[in-house]
Amino acid sequence: LKLLGLSRRKAEVMVTRTACEVAVRSQPNPFSWAEIEHEPKVQRCCIGRSFRSTEYEILHTGGFVRLCTERGRVYWLAQNENDHRLPDWKIHFSVHLADIPRAWNILTDLFLKEACDFGMKAVA
Repeated sequence: LKLLGLSRRKAEVMVTRTACEVAVRSQPNPFSWAEIEHEPKVQRCCIGRSFRSTEYEILHTGGFVRLCTERGRVYWLAQNENDHRLPDWKIHFSVHLADIPRAWNILTDLFLKEACDFGMKAVA
């Protein structure tokens, strides 16, 4: 905070505004496919709140769009460092390419509402 020249109070207000903006928008999903497609490299993040605060962010790299938490990002880095040979589990959804935006919007909405704590990705 000191490096950014922000007091703790000002930083708390900024975080609160971000969380409130997400909560009061007519379209509460801040990670809609249309928004990402419009400006793919813009840094996007939001703070979700259920039983704890969770920060979500979008990563747009390597032909994928990823919605993740810090834990998800660490997981993907560990998998990359080990040539994707670490044991894990995941679920895949197959949709027609034209339906990726619709599927993304549905799944990201559920991901945020259920306060998932890892990540998801789609082919960009």
